[in-house]
Amino acid sequence: MYYLEQKQFKPAMILFGIPFIPCIIGLVIANILLFKIELLVMLLIIIGVYLIIVIILWKLSKRKNHYLLLKDHEIELEFYDSINGKVKLEVQFDEIVRFEYYRINSIKGWLMLFSYIFPKCVYLTYNVNGEEQIKFIGYLDIEDIKEISKDIKEISKKTNSELKIY
Repeated sequence: MYYLEQKQFKPAMILFGIPFIPCIIGLVIANILLFKIELLVMLLIIIGVYLIIVIILWKLSKRKNHYLLLKDHEIELEFYDSINGKVKLEVQFDEIVRFEYYRINSIKGWLMLFSYIFPKCVYLTYNVNGEEQIKFIGYLDIEDIKEISKDIKEISKKTNSELKIY
């Protein structure tokens, strides 16, 4: 069983660090140069908000209620869908088209952030009544992907599906 929320902490920290870290650095420099109490109060408030966000994200990443379970002839998934809420999905191996895994170690990975594809996220494409459905199922680490790749390769042989890593 692979939990789909535990690997979201680092990508979320990258995303939330983009606006907060430059603000904190700028306020520290301004505070050193100007010695104003207002700047110190603003700095403490921004650091406090950032720490609260970090703690909330860390607690959310420790939950174990979204998972991927490989069975003999199907994959059982429980994940959060933005339209339907919490979804439990059982997909037969022959319905799977592909898994897509996105990581940030290339320019293409960084550009994916602008199209709201976050690092370490996994998408499942599968057939339902002849139509392809694409679902964001959660976050996994590359080690998880390598660990289950043997099973995925066996699934791929059975279903002609593919695993893509971007």
